[in-house]
Formats: sequence, C-alpha cells, structure tokens
Amino acid sequence: AGAIFAAEVLYSSMEVETEVLLPATVSSIIAYSVYSFSFGWDHIFTNVEQHGFSNPLELIPYSIEALVLAFAALIFVKSFYGVRNLFAKWSIPAYIKPVLGGLITGTVALLLIQLTGDRKFVIDVLGGGYGILQEIFQNGLLNVSLLILALVAVGKIITTSFTIGSGGSAGVFGPSMVIGGTVGAATGYILQLIFPGIPIHPSTFAIVGMAGFFSAAANTPLSTIIMVSELTGNYSLLLPSMWVCTLAYLVARRWSIYKSQVPGKAYSQAHFGEYSYDIFETTLVEEAFRKERNYVTIPSTTTLDEIVKRAANIRQHIFPVTDNDGHLIGSFTTPDLTQALMETGGATRTAVDIMSGAWLRVMPRETMRKAQQIMMDNQVEELLVVDAHELPAKTLGIITTADLLTAYNSKFAQMKFGNAKPETALPEDTSVLGRITLSDVLERDLITIEPEATLGDLVKIIIRSKRNIFPVVDKRLKYYGIILLNDVREIMFDNKLYETTLVKDLMVKSPDTIIIDEGMNEVMKKFEQTNAWNLPVVDRYKRYRGLISKSNIFSAYRNQLLVQAG
Repeated sequence: AGAIFAAEVLYSSMEVETEVLLPATVSSIIAYSVYSFSFGWDHIFTNVEQHGFSNPLELIPYSIEALVLAFAALIFVKSFYGVRNLFAKWSIPAYIKPVLGGLITGTVALLLIQLTGDRKFVIDVLGGGYGILQEIFQNGLLNVSLLILALVAVGKIITTSFTIGSGGSAGVFGPSMVIGGTVGAATGYILQLIFPGIPIHPSTFAIVGMAGFFSAAANTPLSTIIMVSELTGNYSLLLPSMWVCTLAYLVARRWSIYKSQVPGKAYSQAHFGEYSYDIFETTLVEEAFRKERNYVTIPSTTTLDEIVKRAANIRQHIFPVTDNDGHLIGSFTTPDLTQALMETGGATRTAVDIMSGAWLRVMPRETMRKAQQIMMDNQVEELLVVDAHELPAKTLGIITTADLLTAYNSKFAQMKFGNAKPETALPEDTSVLGRITLSDVLERDLITIEPEATLGDLVKIIIRSKRNIFPVVDKRLKYYGIILLNDVREIMFDNKLYETTLVKDLMVKSPDTIIIDEGMNEVMKKFEQTNAWNLPVVDRYKRYRGLISKSNIFSAYRNQLLVQAG
C-alpha cells in the first residue's frame, strides 16, 4: 500500500508514476520487515474480523456515505489551508506561530472536555486519536454517542489545521483516519434509522469511512483501499471500500490536502520536457496560425513611400511581395524596410528592391518545431504561411511566436481537461514562466532620446542606430514615453519639421510601468491589463532601467521550452 501510495499521491488525476513503483516496493518491504521484526506483526486495529459485506442493497447507504465523506474532505482541506494562509499573513516571529497554534489546539480540547464531560474519547482530538476507532470496531456505538463522534470529527479538523497550519510538525494521514472513521460511524448510525430494512453497522461504516475520507482528501483511492485493509486486517470490506473510495474521489477530485499535487505527468517537473517536445513535434502549423488574421500584401511595384503609408499603423513585421497575378515572389521584414529608408535613392525604390534574401516561410503541414527553429535561426517573430516552397506560391497567412505559444497552451490544456480551452498567449504554468526572470527579457541597451530633442535629432539617431523603438528619457533618467518608428515614418523626411517638432509632441505615453524587482507573473498581468506591446522598467525611485516587450517574453518562453524539451 505504501509503494502504491508513493506512486499515486504525486498526481490528482488517475495517473500513476510507474517509475516509482519498483523502488518504492523494495523500500516498503525492507521498512515493513525491520519495523515488524522489532515491534511485532499484528495489525494496528484488532477485533474487526466480524465486519463484512453480504447484501448488495448496502451499496445504497454506502453511496450516501461517499457523498458525506467528500463534503467532509472539502471542509478539512478548506480549513487546513485557510488556517495556514491566516498564519502566513501574520507579521509575527516565526517561532511564535506554532506556539499560538498549540495554544489554540489545547484550548479546543479543554473546551470539548468541559462541554461534554467526557475525558476518554474527546481527548482523541489531540495525539493519534486511534482509541476511539478501536472502541467503535470492538463495541460499536455502545459507549460512544453521536454527539461525541461529531465533536471528535470537527475537533480533529480544527486541531490538525492549527497544529500544521501554524508551522508545527505533524502529518495528515493519522488525523484523516480519525476524521473519516468518526464521520463514517456517525453516518452509519443515521442511515441505520433511515434504512431499517438494510443491515447497516456503524462500525463497518467507520472502516469504509477511513478509506473513503482519505481517498477524497488526498486523491489516492487505490492505495487507500489497500492501506486501510492492512491497518484493520479486514479484507471482507474491499468491495464497499472500492465503491465508496471511487465515488468520494470522483466528487472531491477538484481539491486535495496535498497542494503540491499536479494534474498529471504533463505537469510534472520530471516529465515536462517530454511533453513539451511532443507538442511541438506533433502540432502542425495549420493548427497554430490564425487564419482570420488580417495582413498587408505588397505588390512588387509599390514604392517605398507607399509601403510606409500602408505599414504605418499596423504591427505586422513581415510583408509578402506579390507579382501582377497575385502570386508570392518574396518578402521583406520591418528591419529591411528601415534599412532601405536610411539609404540614398530610397524614393525610387520598389518592393522588389528591398525583398530579403532570407526566405522566411513555412507550410501548413509542417510542424510547430520547424516554424520555431526557423524563427530562432533568423531572429524573427513572424513567418509567412505558404502553400508551396517553390516560387511563385500563394500566401495563406502569417504565423507569429504568440501563435505558437497559444497553440502550445491549448494542447497543454487538452492534456488536463480533455478538450481545448481558450487561453492567453502565455500558459499559466510556473514550471516555465517561473524560470524566466525580468533580467532575461529586459532591454538595457536601447538608445534613448530626451523629451526636448527635435525631430531632426531623432532622425539622426534613427539613421545611426537602425532601431525602430526609442524610449524618451531625460538626463535624470526620468521616463516620459516611447517613440515608435511606425509613428514618425510619414514625417521623418519632411525637413521643414526638423527644428520645430519636439520629441515630447511625438511620443506615446505608456499605460503602466514595471518595477525592476517584480516577478514575471506581475509583469504578464500588467501586459494583459494594458494590452500594451512594450512597457518601461523603472526602479523604486522611478528611474528608467530599460524596456520589456511581449516579443522578448515570447522569445524567452520559447527558448525555455526548448531547454526543458532537451
């Protein structure tokens, strides 16, 4: 049971870590043999052989018990993490927290003793608590009232939550057995009154309740069935235990007492690279690129001035060039266009003259891995999707880095949910995003320009730098806004405006700023909230430190996927 538990507890779904089974089995055999050789081979609970299953009608009340156990497991999980979060928020010394937790735990026990006058069973809210379970197995509810069962169950939830949630050292398996056993016995007692014609024994429901409660709380139905059978030495209740554990698990599988559980192998750090590689190798470009995306096509005879006007207000970075029949004959990128504008004789040049030598295209039936590799080799964020590698060809669309990541996220979600769900461009999995730091994507070397500089000064910087984005920063490093090449293309060759137009009149103010020590999750939230493509990074004194763009984040994310894929 321990070996199966080790393989099962890692995932909240029905997946099992098969690689754990063999070594866990060996270690379990050795540990059990050493322990039993020293302390004996008896089961923890005794006198439970008389309990069994003999009537299929018993599955009806057992089904009700499963629902009750699932609800009790939810209360336990919510209480457990509610208390832990409460203590985490308290700004008090760490060593004081478990002291307070212990004080509250002891107070709860004293209050229950004073309330009931019982010193034999209520005290089981402290310590192991197996005494009340042994009493139920041996004598039923002869000496234990329904009130005591309810108070022990609720009290055990509270004391366990405050003991562990405050930072104390303890486990959850033992308390789960007590909570499940008392809830099961109480449920059996009530159902005995509701179904007088069906043989129902509260002690039997206690044994099954132990298994069902922990199955629901820990998402471990298989190992728990065997574990409780081994604790009691009773294998006659395997069938109702399987029934209750399965139902309780299915109802309660959305929550778990083990917060580090992941849905399945695809979400495991140990297997993540295998699955990310499979996604990129098996997902086709036609599944990833947005067929409804509008894009600009440039006829081969279009002059540079006309190209600038058509490209002024769009974010497209690669432009297909077509002949008179509309067939694709080449392409150029934004850097190619910028370079052409800086060269002499630009007014007479056409789209054919600036077509790039790099043939940046991919076909629909090629994989995302192929598209990703072309992007990385050429340091671009967009590729043309074409119907043939040979020219002339037909342009079907444009695929971007964001498309690749969105498709990846959708496939990744399918592994968890069984069907694609609409997601943002970046998956919300810390296994990848958590490995990217702000310094990995921060552009520190961008040429800046002062807000009082003129358009003429800006043009000189554009020619010298051959960049298309310029932060506006004064001498004291105060950030004002940003200049995009697309925003000034129409006026940058008008000499009359060189001395009269100031940068501060041309710049665009950023909707938000990023503090340099913020994490990537906060950074992505700001991008989502502002719908911006670029955001400035400043320190705590509001001094400019660099710029961060979605493009850089996508590139870093893509590279991190490659690293994890091996």
